[in-house]
Amino acid sequence: MTQFNNSYPLNPEYLVILKREVLKQMDYAAFKREIDKGKIRPVYLFTGEEDFLAETGVQAIINKALRPDDRSLNLVVFYGKDAKGLSETLNSLPIFADHRVTVVRQAQDLKDKNLIAVLMFIKASPTDSTLILWTGKIDKRRSFFKEISKKIDPINCNMMKSGQLTNWMREYLIKWDKRLEHDAVDKLLSINWPSLRELAGELERLTLLVGDVSTIRLKDVEELGEVSFEFERWALTDAIGSGNIKAAQQAVKNLQYWSTKPTQIIGDLYRMFHKLWQLNWYFRKRKLNQAKDAVGLHPYVFKKYVEYARKINHRILEDGILRLYEADLNIKRGLRQDWQEVTILVLELAHSISRGFRR
Repeated sequence: MTQFNNSYPLNPEYLVILKREVLKQMDYAAFKREIDKGKIRPVYLFTGEEDFLAETGVQAIINKALRPDDRSLNLVVFYGKDAKGLSETLNSLPIFADHRVTVVRQAQDLKDKNLIAVLMFIKASPTDSTLILWTGKIDKRRSFFKEISKKIDPINCNMMKSGQLTNWMREYLIKWDKRLEHDAVDKLLSINWPSLRELAGELERLTLLVGDVSTIRLKDVEELGEVSFEFERWALTDAIGSGNIKAAQQAVKNLQYWSTKPTQIIGDLYRMFHKLWQLNWYFRKRKLNQAKDAVGLHPYVFKKYVEYARKINHRILEDGILRLYEADLNIKRGLRQDWQEVTILVLELAHSISRGFRR
């Protein structure tokens, strides 16, 4: 097994951090503040399902630790299942530079001598080299997590909460010298984005849409939403909640164009009907002041749903939930073609709510 060079400078400050913060997850925002201040740790562990957030964090470390001209000789990327030479790389000094960065993607697959090499590197904690371990969701059954989690703080890269997401969007747009109008922020937060990468793509498209204008407004977000998969999902629930049959029919056609899974549409509608039923229950019990925390909706969506729930009879919502369950079974049992079932379902739900509004 490769032995570490005794000339490696130890970092006593970091060793203290290791002892004090065992098993503690590091907040991504705290990590970002450290990087912005120029503090680079010897070892980082990125975990979680938001790969775009992890990717951004990894790039931030590289940008801070290495000049562009130094990267060809001092930046090495491995994959956990194919990490041949990792031990030798971790034992190497920077070449014609002050620092060296080693990235291991899918690091949860590290084992045997490669895992031992990583543990030795953590123990040495050199000040002239940084190791970045990049994994997905933490699985404590794996030997990697059992060993590594005892030594370093994982940086949590899961989907952010509304407040964190607002700050992230504003920071992300700085490089284009753009800012978001408050209503535009609310609109973007109201969408159920499948990943941060999808949201980042939407923000980049918005910067192109507004051109030289510095502020992205609500109308810009809504205009772009006419050709966006995620906005079409919102448009469908909005159309059904307001009983707009024509808009609901158009939204389904658009989602079919985006090759959306019919079961995903049913899932979106079930969540909407369930939330509306909860709000309706709070209205009937005269406990609306407790509803906001109980249903867990973003303020923009909450305001919309309150408007719908006030007008819809609870029996319509209950019938809608049963109809959604029936549609799901029809598709899974092959009793109807997927899109035929979803189209009929959407028209029935929008019609029942529209009819309920008129009463």
